[in-house]
Amino acid sequence: MQTRTPPSLKWLVNKRARLVQEIRRTESEARSVALELERRCAVLRHDLAALDRVLSLHEIAIDPESIPTINGQRAQRALPHNSLTRSIMKCLRLANGAWCSTSEVALFVVSATNPDLEGLNFPQVRLSTRYRLKNLHAAGRVIRRHEGRRNVENYWSLPPLDRST
Repeated sequence: MQTRTPPSLKWLVNKRARLVQEIRRTESEARSVALELERRCAVLRHDLAALDRVLSLHEIAIDPESIPTINGQRAQRALPHNSLTRSIMKCLRLANGAWCSTSEVALFVVSATNPDLEGLNFPQVRLSTRYRLKNLHAAGRVIRRHEGRRNVENYWSLPPLDRST
């Protein structure tokens, strides 16, 4: 007489087998990606050595090691990608139609994304918040109380809901 395997146990065994296969597939992909990155690094190191050699042959002596690196156009983000817009919209939703100043919104963004305030440049976050609010205003997603006056902090709110539908 055979003992019947309970369905719940069969499901667990099946789940484990699938997870093992997924782990093997992921490890294989990781190895292939690592090999590709190592190959690209080797090519870049070879190109760098060639440039260093050419620089040493020039009439004007330049030490290749004294040339500073260029970081390029990639700016370091103060906040994770897309968290700024989500936090701004959440702040204005929680205000429930009340006006919020740019500084209040920026403080909410900071507290929502980085409550520890570790390594955070608040003026940079406030400026990013201000620019994002201006872009959201241009897209019609938020409304602004003041229109272009200098030295006056803007106040923001969500537009009223269209109740005609």
